[in-house]
Amino acid sequence: MKFVLSIFCGLFFCGGLLISSNVSAEKQEKVPWGCDAYSSSTCYFSIHYSSGGNRNFTMRGGERDKISGVVPVKDQYCVCVGIPTPSDLTQCNNGYQGKFCKRGIVNRSYNN
Repeated sequence: MKFVLSIFCGLFFCGGLLISSNVSAEKQEKVPWGCDAYSSSTCYFSIHYSSGGNRNFTMRGGERDKISGVVPVKDQYCVCVGIPTPSDLTQCNNGYQGKFCKRGIVNRSYNN
């Protein structure tokens, strides 16, 4: 009986690992990003993950790229032109330190 129970527990554990790894792989995607500012400008992006933590990166005006590891509709981002983004997402609004900043939810089509 102990042998059967240990096999059952082992299968349940392995199955749970497979299911959870597939779910997290399905949620994270590679989505397009771009800086729509003038070519001499720099866009500062900060992705705030729904699971916790954030990721910062920059793009030059007119630059486009795909960024992986985000969960559309759940993760949020802040973009500021000419200045680094605030560490607190609630401070990300147009007029932050006198510059253009925008807060948004990551989408699958285009994030700018």
